[in-house]
Order: sequence, then structure tokens, then C-alpha cells
Amino acid sequence: MHFMKNHGKKRILAVCLLICFGFGWKILADTAKQGQPEKSTTDGTGIEEGRIEESRADGSTKEENSTDGARIEENRADRNPIEENRTEEEKPDGEGVYEDGAARFVQEAQKQGVGQAEAASWWERLQADDVFAGGTMELTGLVAEDMDGNGMTDLLVMTLDREEKPFYGSGCVWIYMNADRPYCFAQEDCSYYGDFESFAGDIDNDGNVEIVLSMQGTGCGAVGDSYKVILKYRDDGQGGHVIQTMELPDDLPEEYDAGLEVIVVQETEKNRYSAYCPYLGETVSFSAQNMAQPGTDARAVGGNVRGFFHLRQVQYEGKNALQVSEYLSGEGGIAHGIATAQFIILWDQNGEGYVAEWWIEAEPLSV
Repeated sequence: MHFMKNHGKKRILAVCLLICFGFGWKILADTAKQGQPEKSTTDGTGIEEGRIEESRADGSTKEENSTDGARIEENRADRNPIEENRTEEEKPDGEGVYEDGAARFVQEAQKQGVGQAEAASWWERLQADDVFAGGTMELTGLVAEDMDGNGMTDLLVMTLDREEKPFYGSGCVWIYMNADRPYCFAQEDCSYYGDFESFAGDIDNDGNVEIVLSMQGTGCGAVGDSYKVILKYRDDGQGGHVIQTMELPDDLPEEYDAGLEVIVVQETEKNRYSAYCPYLGETVSFSAQNMAQPGTDARAVGGNVRGFFHLRQVQYEGKNALQVSEYLSGEGGIAHGIATAQFIILWDQNGEGYVAEWWIEAEPLSV
């Protein structure tokens, strides 16, 4: 209003003409669009068929080895989430969801080596168990393999709320082992959008298989954030089986994450640091690139960021073990990645996890 008062009636008339011209142009454009066919997705359902992509917590394909490669051998299987591009318009009240979801599920299962008939049978079982809650949940991740090594296909099915889609706590990871009743893992701090890593193996050498999961969240910087969980599939002593969670060594204050605190100290010598782990009471020295000149006194400048990432099964002194990594930052902040702390985790006879060995893998110095 103040603008128009200062510029008089001529300005008012000009603005009105522009507005009328704009509306007229829009009407002509809308009319031209009428009768043109709408763009369809690959399956004509309004939801593009998912595609498989590798997902790693550290975002790279680099293989990590210990300084003693003869004793530690990596045995890792990265998992493949389903990524979907969704249209703005979705079918109301779950109409057609089962039909569309069945085609996508069978296709993804076949990509992982499951026959079409077996995949269709699995879909019927998921429907009977109402895994997709009458069409209100959608498929975001799938792993179809023999997890316990008995010759039968087992299933990991990740689902997400189709309607609300809050990033955390809006889904479930269903575990199907053999003919047992399915197990649903659902936590409010966990993301179910399908960006995850998983593998199965007897990491604690007790004869039972563990399913190790890392679900990525929205965190940025360093390795972002991920929710880690280990699910043990064991005999219940009554002719059946149960799935229980296993604890990781952890001294971080946040409940949603798991990891060990590491304090990075910049030493007085150029490009020299030390890493102190209070949980272990041990210090490791290493060389990495400075972002700032060292002072006359050693000073704490950084440490671990976000806790464990890149969980994988390895061989350690002739036994299965879990190896995990932690990103370490220096005096330049989170973007100043100077090293990765590596931890080997074992479990005692009481099921308590502990760190058997740790070391630092420093970033190479620039020339």
C-alpha cells in the first residue's frame, strides 16, 4: 500500500494490467495442457520401481585392514536398500498398494537370487502376517538370503509409514527366520527409509547367528548418524527360537548411538597427535596433517564423531569377531578428519562385549 500511494494512479493501473496479463497467460497455458497424457512411472502405479544400490556407512569402497593383516581378515557383506522415487499423488486408502507392492517385492527378491514362485509365496506370507498393515506401510528395504546357513531362505523386510513419513521411528524391520514367527524391531530413534547395512554371522562364536544392522539417519558431518543393533537368533530351550538384542561396548552419553569416547590431543611437534580412550585407559600416538600450528603445550583439540560405523565380521586370532570404526577429528573441526580408530570386539561367556584390541589408522600426510 505504501508503494502504490507514492507512485500515483498510473502505477496502480500498470500493476493491474500486469496482473490481468499474468492470469490470462496462465489460462492459455492450462488450456494447452488439457488432453495431453500424464507421465507414468515404470510400472504405471504412481510409484517407480525400486532399484538396488550399495550402501556403506563411510560412503566409500575402500577395504580397511589392520596393521597386522595376518591375524585379522575382513568377512563383510554389504546390504542393499531399496530406494523409491514417489509421485506426489498416491492412491487413497491403500488402494492398489498390495498389487503394486507385490510386483516390486518379487522383483527385488529375484535380484537377490530368489525364484519367482518362492518370492510370490513369501509375499503371500507377508500379507497373511499383515506386515504392511493394510497398505499403510510400504517396502523400503529387503534382504533375502540363508542367514543361519541351514539351506532355507530367510528374510529381512524394512517397512515405512506411507502417509506420515517422519524420518525417525516410523517403521519396522521384520526378521523372518525359517518357519518361526516373525520378529519386528521398531525403535523411535531409528530410521526406516532403507539406507542401511546388514550382515549375518556368528560374531560371538556361541553357535547362534547374529544379524547386525546399521540404519542411517539424517546427521551430516563426518559419518552422519546411524542406529546400530545386533539381533541374536537362538534356541529358546522349548523347541523354538527367540531373537534378542546384544549390547555393544559403549560410553557415549547419547542413548541413540553406540561408541567409545576418544580424545584427540595435538602434540607440540608438528603433525603429531595422540588418541586417548578413557574406556580402555590407553593412549596411541600417530602422525597426521595439522590444520593449525602446534603450541608450546599439548592440547585436546578433537575426538570421535557419532560413534561406531562400518560394522563387519572379521577373523581375530582364529575366531570370529566384530570390527568397528570411529571417525576422529582434529583441531580443524569435524571436517578435519585425521584418523580412524579401529576396535576389535569380542564377547565373553556371559554375553558381555569387550574390546580386545584397538589401533589408529591415520590419514596420509600431504606432500
